Amino acid sequence: MQDERCQRLIDKLEEVSGWKSRKKNEGFGVAITECFSSTVGQIVKVSKGTNGKIKIDQVWAVMDCGWYVNPDTIRAQVEGSVIMALGAATMA
Repeated sequence: MQDERCQRLIDKLEEVSGWKSRKKNEGFGVAITECFSSTVGQIVKVSKGTNGKIKIDQVWAVMDCGWYVNPDTIRAQVEGSVIMALGAATMA
């Protein structure tokens, strides 16, 4: 990667999720976006559920937002984006 900031984000996503050690019938989805001078990455771990449908096992989010004032606002924004994404993914 040419963008060092994005590469550090990807390295951190790999570290927290352990995607390289996935097991049979597990998968990981990855998304990275840049907006308002922030870089955000999310990983979703999925597996086969008992009914043959996809089961969402875990979600990780990593954000490089630069300087901030209130960490609770950042946390709320990231948690809200995960909830919105899960809602959109499960209703499609």
